[in-house]
This record gives sequence, structure tokens and C-alpha cells, in this order.
Amino acid sequence: MADLAAIDAEIALASAWARRAGWALLRFHDPGRGLFWRDTTDPEELGATSTNRAFQALTDLLLLLLEERREGTAQLTRGGAAARDEELLAEVARVLRGVARAYATTTLPDGDGPGQPAFRESGVNQLNMFTDSHLLAALALLDALPADLDGLDAEEHERLREWGAGIAARREQELLTARGGHLGPEEQTHDFITFAVLRGLDAFPHRPPEPYLAGQSEGAVEPDRPTEAQLAGRSALADRVEVDVLRQLAYYEAGITFRFDPAELAFSLALLDRLGVQNSGLLRARALHVLERTQSADGAWPSSRVVSATRRLLYVASYEVALTLTIVARGWIEEGAEDPDRLLGILGRAFTLVRQTHTTVGALEGWASDRARVSTLLESWATAVVLSFLTRYRELLLAHRNVEVLRRYRSTPPSSPPVLRWSDAGPLVRARSRRSRDPFLLPADPTGDGSLSRAVAARYVAPAEASWIDRPRHVTLALAGPPDGAKAALVRALSDRLAWPLLVLTPADFLVPGGLDMVEARAAEVFDDLARLRRVVVLLDDCEVLFQAPDALRTPPPRRAGALLASGMLSRLRELRDRRWIVLVLPVDQDPDLLDPRVRRPGRFDEVLTVGHPDLPAQRRYVGDVLGDTETAQVLVEALELVRDEVVRRDAEIDRGSRPEADRRRVSFDLLSVVLEEWSRPGPGDRPASARLLADEVWRLLEETE
Repeated sequence: MADLAAIDAEIALASAWARRAGWALLRFHDPGRGLFWRDTTDPEELGATSTNRAFQALTDLLLLLLEERREGTAQLTRGGAAARDEELLAEVARVLRGVARAYATTTLPDGDGPGQPAFRESGVNQLNMFTDSHLLAALALLDALPADLDGLDAEEHERLREWGAGIAARREQELLTARGGHLGPEEQTHDFITFAVLRGLDAFPHRPPEPYLAGQSEGAVEPDRPTEAQLAGRSALADRVEVDVLRQLAYYEAGITFRFDPAELAFSLALLDRLGVQNSGLLRARALHVLERTQSADGAWPSSRVVSATRRLLYVASYEVALTLTIVARGWIEEGAEDPDRLLGILGRAFTLVRQTHTTVGALEGWASDRARVSTLLESWATAVVLSFLTRYRELLLAHRNVEVLRRYRSTPPSSPPVLRWSDAGPLVRARSRRSRDPFLLPADPTGDGSLSRAVAARYVAPAEASWIDRPRHVTLALAGPPDGAKAALVRALSDRLAWPLLVLTPADFLVPGGLDMVEARAAEVFDDLARLRRVVVLLDDCEVLFQAPDALRTPPPRRAGALLASGMLSRLRELRDRRWIVLVLPVDQDPDLLDPRVRRPGRFDEVLTVGHPDLPAQRRYVGDVLGDTETAQVLVEALELVRDEVVRRDAEIDRGSRPEADRRRVSFDLLSVVLEEWSRPGPGDRPASARLLADEVWRLLEETE
């Protein structure tokens, strides 16, 4: 079992170093020109790639700061950690707005679109695929930033989209023609460039390229149908990358060290899944073993072949390898595809390398490539790469911690997880998906007008989807109603719509054998685990007895159950609510007024919703969702109308006192499920021949289940 406390400590350390790297990178910004200068050798040399990468890295840091921000921190006294974070957040936002303004307000001399040559053209490498790939990624993030952070109007955004679309189309064609990325026509392809270009094309919503592997594309914009030439180019690219992985593994196994390149192996490895290469899992396992064996104790990898030999000697820094692995490793860990200990061991050593190579030069601090040997050299691009690595390493650890906590309990993934070509693409995907989401309608909404669905959507779904960090605003929900399965269906639908896993806790997770001390210790352990989770729906199934007032129970609960409320459970619920990272749902089969008064106090649950039996319009919708527009569905709907008439008649008799209260019946979703399962099977069977006979059968089942 993973040591969660050790993971917590590593997350905190990575967060602290990310803040330090952020402050360092900000010092490279030239506010007068809106760009970043390249390195300490010449403060007048502004860097195109450096600026685009710094914009991405600072956006990563902005996400981190927003995620770790607690309510009310802006009012804290200066000098504290929270106040320092607010200062950093304000500075990052200011610089991002400055770069965004520079992107939007300058124009190329040839009319190619907004943006000055410095955003695209390297002083040494001129126009090239690598710089353009990072420009596309920066423009995509700029398009996804909340309006109060970028400071641009709709017209400026549209001009930037048009400009980026032209760049993306040209670079996509060049990538497919050359079967990879390169710095210029005279240069060899290198998957360091290929990886960057593919990520830039995937990020920028120009015309989402048909996925290089089978699957759904992100966002609301449907990709154009690829031409035969495009399909052939994509297939050729995938074949070439697979061959390169096999070639590198062969060099390593044969001991041909002068031809083996661990950095290139890492970048080609990161492309396997993206390109839909068959047997990528087997190749990945072996490649990770090789990368682990060739990494030095200090976290670096041996020098690789140069990316460019004709313009400027450009070697791949170990930080680039580590950053790439963090991007793809998160998906592997969440899917359970790879041993997390191996991955985290590799990246933990890279984190050690980052801490050991941090350098101070005069009033500046930061990083230079680990291939450099100049003690006075600091590079903004290297500092940006380190910052991006640190933020993604932290995200990887958070994902690993989520997986480890979920394994301790009963949990299920959402039925429709988000489609991410890259594990760090969440903000981009959410920004695009918000533009065209279908109305939220629960399949088991008992209200014919969908009012329950609208209430859940407004309070729990919409705020999370509107949040740039996918964070809910309201996180605790009590559902009151009969035990007919509708409440569980609602929670499952909520999990699916948010695309979050569903974790189910029962009294057995709390009431462990032993005395009260053991119960209190177990409750503390459970709530510590819940506090570690992010973006998970938690269902307290059958836990109503733990929250009810003692005088409301028909039979006294075990003394251990009563101890839970007395052991600080309610204060821990309040803490979870304040964190706002999970949605916690408590189903209540009886009147919610029977809950312990301490549970009903303001601040415990954000909302108490009633989930009653479905009315006739809801029954019709439920039948239609399952059976569609079929003859069987029509007969069943007619039968349900007859049942409704009988319910109304009996209720009137009960109200007049001519029939006992016990004869009050309601059609539940559970009963509907039984009926649908029975009469939706193919074949004749022994089904009633008419709606009247079917209504009689439904009524018989109704009386048996009451």
C-alpha cells in the first residue's frame, strides 16, 4: 500500500519549488516589449521560443495557485504564505496580460496576421516548426484563459485564431510530409520536435486534426474528413515512430552506445499511444526499463544527438525528457497501465536534478540546460521548462494519490471519461466543451418537467464546468426520498456528467471491530483519505443511520455508530466542504428533518433535494429512453396511464377515509426497471396482449413490492 503521507510531502515540496521557479521566470520578462529575454549572456536578446514557453509555464503556475488558493486569502496579513501567494498570483496575471496584449496588438509587416516576428522567428533558427508549435500552444491557452485574465476582446481573439489556423495548417502538412518534426528543411527529423508539433496542433482549435489514432476529438468543432494523402501521411508517421523506438531499443540491447539516444527514445515513446501504434504497451514497458537503467543517480540522462547541427548546436536538456515523461505518465498511472513506482522513481530523480541545478547569478536565479557548462548562464527557456515540469510533476502525484485512495474503497470510473489526447489538456478541453454542452437531464429524474435535473445542474454541474480548474462551488448534497433506486441513479449520472470517479462509502467502512477509540481512529483515517481526493463524487450509501437524531431511530444504533458524530465527523464534513474538491452525497430514505440537528445546521449540506417517485411524464421519458419509439413502448406507456388513473382513484378514496392509508401506491423507478427488463426482451414470451392486461400486471407487481 502506498505511503500517502510521503506522497503528501512530495506534493508540498514540488509546489514550493514551482513557486520558486515562477518567481525566477518572472524576472526574465521585459515589460516594455512584452517578451522574455533569452538568457543572461545578452539581456537585449528577446526569445521567440522563450516567450511562448514562458507563457505556457506561467499559465501552469496560475493553475497551481488557483487550485491551492483558499477562500479569503487575499485578506490575510502580508508576510504570510497565503499573502505571498496572492502577490505571486497578481504578478503572474499581470505578465500574462502583458504578453497577451503583445500577441494581439502587433502586426507582421507582410500582413501574415497579428504578432511580431519575435513571436515566431528565432534569431538563429529563423521561422521553424519548434517555435511555431509553442506559439500554437500559447495561443490555445490564451483562447482558454478566463476573460478577466487575458484582457482581450472577442475581435482580438478571432484575429489570433485566424493567424494560428494558418500556421497550424502549414505545420501539419509539413509534419506529415517529412514524417516528423525538424528545425528546417536541411535538418533531420527529431521526435523532440515531433512531440512539440503534435501537442501544438492538438491544442490549437484551428481544425482539430483527425486523431492520429481512432477516437473522439476534443471540443465542439468537428474535424474535417481527412484526405487519402493525410491518412497515408499519418500512417507513415506512426510507422516511422514505431521503427525508431525499436531501433533505439535494439541499439541499447546490442550495447551500441554511440548510436543509442535515451532522449530520443523518450520522445518517440511519448508518441506511441498518441499515434495509435499497436502493441504500444509492450514497447512502453521495455522503453521505460531502458530509461530507468540509463538515468544517472543525479537524475540526468546521457547527452543525446543534436537537434540541429547547421544553425546552432542544440542538445536536448534532461529537463525536457523529464517534462515529457510527466505529461504522458499521468495517463498511464490513471489507467493502471504502468507500475507507478518505476515512473515515480524516474521522475523523483529528475526532481532531485532540478533542485541540485538551481543556480543564482547576481540578483537572478533559475536554470540553464544541464548540458551547459557556464556558471554565469541562466536561460529563461530552461527555467520555463523546469517550471512546467514541476507543475506537471505535482499533478502526476495528485493523480497517483487519487488512484491510491480510490483503491482503498469501492469505486467506479465514470462511464464517459473526458477524451484527452494529453493528460494535461483539461483546461483546453473544458474551455471548448463549455461552448456546446447538451442540456443536463438525469435519466431517472422523477419530475416530468426536469426541475430536479435543472437544480442539480445549476448547483453542482454548471459551476464545476465553468471553472477553469474544474472546481465545484457546491459540494455537499442530501437527497431525500423513497428507497427506489432513483437517488443512486442520480449520483451515478452526476459522476458521469462531471466525468469524475464515483466512490461509495458504507457504514462498514467506518464501524470497524474494536472499541470507540478504534471507531474514531477509523473515521479520522477515512476523512483524511477524502481530504486527499480531487474531482471525485462520494456517495455515503446506507449511512443515514450515522447522521440521524437518536430519538428518530426506530431501533437504537450500535454505540459505535453514535460515536461517529461525537468524534468530530461533522467538523470534518465542514472541512471537506470548505476544500471544495469532492461532491459528497448523502441519500436519506426518511424525512430529512429526522437527521441530527447538528447535521442540518448551515454549512453542513449545501442543498437538500427531494427525489420522489416519478410522475407520469417522467415515466414516459424513462420508458422512451430505454425502449425508444417502439410498439412495446407505446403499449407500456398506455398501461402506465391506466395505472396512474387507478392511483388517483385510490388516493381520493384514502383522502375520504374509505380506504386505509396503507393502500397508497406509487410507481417507482425500481418497478419500472423490472417491467422494462421483462417486456423489452426479444421474442413473444408470455406478455399481456393489451395495455389493460399489462396495467393489471404492473399493479400486481406494485402491490408485491410495497
